[in-house]
Amino acid sequence: MTVGFDENGQLLSLIDIRPMDLGDILDGTIRVYRKRPWVFVAILAIIVSIPMFVTQVATTYMQNLLLEIIKSIQISGNTDLSGVIRSREYINASAAMLASGIFLFFLAPIAQAAMVYTVSETILGRDIDVARSLNHIKPVSGVIIFAYLLYLFIALGVFAVVLGIMALITMAVGVQNTAAVVSIAMFLLLIYSLFITFLTIKYMFIPQSVVLDNTGASGGLKRSYGLSTGYWWRTFGIYLVISLIVGIISGLLGRGVQLIEFGINNIPGVTSAVGLALGGVIMTCITLFLNPVTFIASTLMYYDLRIRKEGFDLVLLSESIAGGSGESRENNRS
Repeated sequence: MTVGFDENGQLLSLIDIRPMDLGDILDGTIRVYRKRPWVFVAILAIIVSIPMFVTQVATTYMQNLLLEIIKSIQISGNTDLSGVIRSREYINASAAMLASGIFLFFLAPIAQAAMVYTVSETILGRDIDVARSLNHIKPVSGVIIFAYLLYLFIALGVFAVVLGIMALITMAVGVQNTAAVVSIAMFLLLIYSLFITFLTIKYMFIPQSVVLDNTGASGGLKRSYGLSTGYWWRTFGIYLVISLIVGIISGLLGRGVQLIEFGINNIPGVTSAVGLALGGVIMTCITLFLNPVTFIASTLMYYDLRIRKEGFDLVLLSESIAGGSGESRENNRS
């Protein structure tokens, strides 16, 4: 597997492998996605469509239930929600959201890993299909899952520390001092949220590290953490902008889906479950088409960091895909 050349002996690529700003990453994302749209969508659909659908339906159901509760409170003035929380419907929806969320946490990175390979092959001008992408990442799927287990262990470990601190503070100020306890709890949760945001950016490139750098699970965490060092705010800013763009488009389309659900639910003889299921299918399809944008962009951000820090280029990209070490230019010289 080699890199292609044009008639002038120049390396061929879909995008320029050079330091990229936000505009370059957005442009490169669109170029890559337009080249292989159905491959990216199919990869995501095969791996995460079922838990994604369950999440969409459960989320919509919980939102509808919440609206009904608010209306009931406004009419009756009864703020006792214990009966609702203990109801079978609420418990089942909560369990479905939790289970699908756990599956997505571990399956989405596998889908991203397949897209990393697809993005790289597309940039190099090679033909790529769904089967080749899935076969390529099959041997490292377990590594990626274990890497995210380590990531989860870190996040939960810090959360346990936060709970411990909260318990100590509560004992110090007294349970009766409700206002102080609530204020301290909100502050600690804010700190923890900022910490999780920090980790999200630091460990954004685990799939890329495993697929392109052939790292192990712990090596993937270390590799991703090291790449973003010195560029955290830049990486965060670019990722935030791209996520906002995708989120706004998804939100606008979601409003349209809500209108469709409302119309279906008002058809005589049609149960609310029909509108809920149809809305879930439509929102799942929308998500399947939009999510590759962030996955492709994060891979281009990974390339950008390697270019800036390691002199990464097309030759090294080709070697890493072919099973090379993906080391930097300086490491290859030494």
